Amino acid sequence: MLSIKKAASTLLIAGVCLSSTALMADNFNNKDFRVCKPYRLEVRSLSDSINNFETQVLAPLERELSERRATANHRASDERKLEIVVRDIESRIASAQGRLSSNPGTIEANKRRMVSARQEISSLEREITKLERDLEDAGFIKRPIIKKKIKNRKKDIKKEEQRIVNLQNDNVRLANEIRTLPGTIQANRDRLVTAEANLASMRNRLPTLAQLRQEERDARLALDSQEDIEANLRRDLVRADREFTLCRRIADDARSYNLLKGMVKRLKAADCNVELVRARLPYDVTKLELNALAEANRMVCVQETPVVQ
Repeated sequence: MLSIKKAASTLLIAGVCLSSTALMADNFNNKDFRVCKPYRLEVRSLSDSINNFETQVLAPLERELSERRATANHRASDERKLEIVVRDIESRIASAQGRLSSNPGTIEANKRRMVSARQEISSLEREITKLERDLEDAGFIKRPIIKKKIKNRKKDIKKEEQRIVNLQNDNVRLANEIRTLPGTIQANRDRLVTAEANLASMRNRLPTLAQLRQEERDARLALDSQEDIEANLRRDLVRADREFTLCRRIADDARSYNLLKGMVKRLKAADCNVELVRARLPYDVTKLELNALAEANRMVCVQETPVVQ
């Protein structure tokens, strides 16, 4: 139950908005009560400031950061492409130098393999000659076995002969490489000089990649600092909205108290005849007024007469 003491406490809280309780109670009117207007205007002003800040400050900074990042990334990509060209040429030179150094040894090793293959062929031919003699004296059962061995040995001879051909071809290729590799190496060295010059030119182009990255970081820091300002504005908006809500609640409490005072006067004038007071209220009486009538009845009347809703 609302008491006079509690109502007075409510008005004391409302004093943060009005100079005195009496002024609020006497001058309050649903149309001209303006005490919450500054809070509402501050909320609106902060909301507009945030919208304008995002459009006029943050959006341009975000575009600048995006442009700075794109420029730096494009330069970095160009440098990486030139670096790849340089590494590829260096790899080609190293590979050619390695082959030029190793080819003579490989040729000699291939010659030894060919000698070994020829020896193997001779051995297989001797074995075939022996098997053919055995075939003449072999019986019906052993003849297919000996024939199969002879066939397998001939296959082995063809493999060794093909091996010799492959080794000979490989040696021809290696010998040709030995003749052409010096020219290839020199051509790649010339290409390397050009590629390194292109890379150096790209790295020295102003602004340099390091400077572009610094500009990107500066743009990021500028945006971050403004985002901090926006965060502060949003905190101010939350605070202002909270104060506006509190003011409206206090204003509602003040209106309720004003209505309560009026209902107390009416009940006293009607000698606590609730029905009479209710009948004299407008047809479109608000729920807030009916609640004030009920509260006034509990406060000033001895008997509790139900309020007709």
